[in-house]
Amino acid sequence: MEDAKATLAKQLERRPSKEDLTNRNIIPGGAKDPIVAAKAHELERAKAADTLKKNLEKRSDKEQLENAGIIKGANVAPALAEAAVALEPKLAQAQLKNKLKEDADHAVQGST
Repeated sequence: MEDAKATLAKQLERRPSKEDLTNRNIIPGGAKDPIVAAKAHELERAKAADTLKKNLEKRSDKEQLENAGIIKGANVAPALAEAAVALEPKLAQAQLKNKLKEDADHAVQGST
């Protein structure tokens, strides 16, 4: 029993003060009146919600991000988007080869 008392006493000695917990924003502080503190907290949350709403309204939409090249593969299912982006260079290379082959075929036909 004495060990439990000694352990508790040591833990209480190391326990941070209320002021320290308030300074570290672990417990609310500032106003002495709980009603005033609750109203201040409510106002802070409302201000944060307003700021968030304004920032979301300014955010670019999906089409603008696609046009800017920030989002790729947006017209593909999300599970396939990564594979579609990886295949784009191969597609471009195949299209270039086909174009060169067509140009060479036209050049051969034109020379005969």
